Amino acid sequence: MRISIPGDPVPQGSMRTFPHGGMAHSNGPKVLGFRADVKNAWGDGPMHPGGVLLFCTFVFARPKSHYHPVTRKRLRPTLRPDAPFAHTQKPDVDKLLRGVMDALTGSAYADDCQVVQVGGLKVWGIESSTIIDVEDRS
Repeated sequence: MRISIPGDPVPQGSMRTFPHGGMAHSNGPKVLGFRADVKNAWGDGPMHPGGVLLFCTFVFARPKSHYHPVTRKRLRPTLRPDAPFAHTQKPDVDKLLRGVMDALTGSAYADDCQVVQVGGLKVWGIESSTIIDVEDRS
């Protein structure tokens, strides 16, 4: 099954501890909102009883510097030939994957230990989104 979540991909982040007790994610509100969006997108999708393959494509909106500007001869911005395909900046792909894996726990599978194969790709695109593919590998 494939789902797509519009908007910026959000990494899981690290856990922070507080001096007087308690813990929280370093980017708490964002990651909780992203997880909710993933769960909602999965909706009534199947709960896999066995192993699953998880592949995520994280698309980040290209900055203006990737485009030639509009001129009298060029009526629309056009992509520069040297504009990169791969997104090689933060956030790290493993932290993005962790957020998705945790979000799908209890919806696509009972526990993220059921993910037997995982992959992720960070690319530039027109609009930010997260595309998630989950396949049965039982």
